Amino acid sequence: MKFFSETVKLEKNKWLEAQRDSLAALEEIKKKQPSLTINQSEILDFAFMNLSLQMTDEHWKQKLDSNPNFVVYKPLLQNHKKTVDSLEVEYKTYYLDDLEKFSFDDSYKSELKLESNYEELLQDYIEKFVQNYEFHLPKKDAPVVAGDYCKVVFYEKEEQKASERPVFVYAGKSKDQLAFEILSLELNKPKAIDFYGLKGYVEVLEAFEVKHMPITEENVKLLNLPFAQTLADLKNAVYKQVRENIVANCLYYYGNDALNFYTLNDKDIAKIEFEKDLEAATSQMDQSKNPNFANYTLKKFSVEVMLRQKWNIDVTEEELHAELQIVNSFINPPKNSSVNWPRLYHVVFCKKLGLCLLKKNFPEVYNEHKEFVKVS
Repeated sequence: MKFFSETVKLEKNKWLEAQRDSLAALEEIKKKQPSLTINQSEILDFAFMNLSLQMTDEHWKQKLDSNPNFVVYKPLLQNHKKTVDSLEVEYKTYYLDDLEKFSFDDSYKSELKLESNYEELLQDYIEKFVQNYEFHLPKKDAPVVAGDYCKVVFYEKEEQKASERPVFVYAGKSKDQLAFEILSLELNKPKAIDFYGLKGYVEVLEAFEVKHMPITEENVKLLNLPFAQTLADLKNAVYKQVRENIVANCLYYYGNDALNFYTLNDKDIAKIEFEKDLEAATSQMDQSKNPNFANYTLKKFSVEVMLRQKWNIDVTEEELHAELQIVNSFINPPKNSSVNWPRLYHVVFCKKLGLCLLKKNFPEVYNEHKEFVKVS
């Protein structure tokens, strides 16, 4: 296989900043592990360990952006040199550039798998949703009691409060320690606690009394939804949202199934032979120790890139953030730093691939559901 061989030098100010951050982190660890020795070598090793993944991903992105018509595999870290003043990392990046021989025929003809009675299931879901809804009624002065739904924040110092990410918990019921610490607390009155070894404060920013009851014409406005002023409005909105989710899930599985089909059945893909060091690095991602994991994963990635080029499937930043909003619809969304962006990209790509194939293979099915398709 062909490969790029390059040495990347990190900017000096970023390297020095990484060392300062590493020293601070090691000093925090030493408080809990007094026997820990901190010296210059330890600081450099710790700084490099924290930077290496980010540097590799940035180098990969740079190679992808500069070679849009290639299949570029994740760079392999070959060597590195580090001193107090500099960090240099040597990468080997394998790629395929002879993509014209991969044509992909039109043999994938599977049908979109959608429950035949989805309308009946939808109406049943809406009725159950309306009949037993969990209302969150704002509390102002009363202290928190078990079962209240609360927005809480933990911070070590007052000046850090604004930068900390709040979480939502059910007081006295969620497994989180904070759910029990806030019992009997009043709004905006901090309480000193020891939180998993950190001394700081927990504070209730918002509290809601939880009541389960049917949604009616009389109480629908308690939901504070501008698009649902009547019960009929709400039912229409729920129908649209749920059907969009059903279609989105079907498109994802349809696209992912097509991706797997071409990975396993395309005769030209089967001929690709990957270098042993690339397969070995890919195998490290597999916890199941499947001997075929690396080869299959690399081929599937290759197919994804090639199909994207064949059918001009572009995943935009706006679409990635829209998908992230779906993730963030859960109670406590992840911080942006912990978001699995490659996974999000794969999900959006599969939805768009599924849509592309649906339009090609079953236009009548597409026309039936196009009003509820959110990708393009």
